[in-house]
Amino acid sequence: MGVKPFLVASSIQAIMAQRLARLICKKCKAPDPNPDPHHLRLLGISQEEAEKHEFFKGKGCSQCQGTGYKGRIGIFEMVELTTELRELAFRRANTTELKKTAIAGGMKMLLHDGVAKIYRGMTTPEEVAGITQAEGLVES
Repeated sequence: MGVKPFLVASSIQAIMAQRLARLICKKCKAPDPNPDPHHLRLLGISQEEAEKHEFFKGKGCSQCQGTGYKGRIGIFEMVELTTELRELAFRRANTTELKKTAIAGGMKMLLHDGVAKIYRGMTTPEEVAGITQAEGLVES
């Protein structure tokens, strides 16, 4: 955008990203005893971790017009600009270094917020995998 790094880094306090995920329909919500292992792998959920949680899906009903979803919920990612991140921005560090430092400083990724909402029974692994994979947000 042509803005000097020191102007951006000194004026920004935090950066937030969001995506909208479809909510499982409350009327036809049911346990999903066999979530797709491919989607679980994409989300970094191991078999051992999956066994600790109950997964849900919508069966489809008149309320959700057969989709199994009704409504949306935000999936969020936020990073507060620390002194360390500001210094990296001043030095024009690459995005990999900035991201690594932000994660080490406690940044919660979109993926992690999405997985937390799966574990709370709000959405499905397929939905979060689709959102994060489509945006290139799933780390290999």
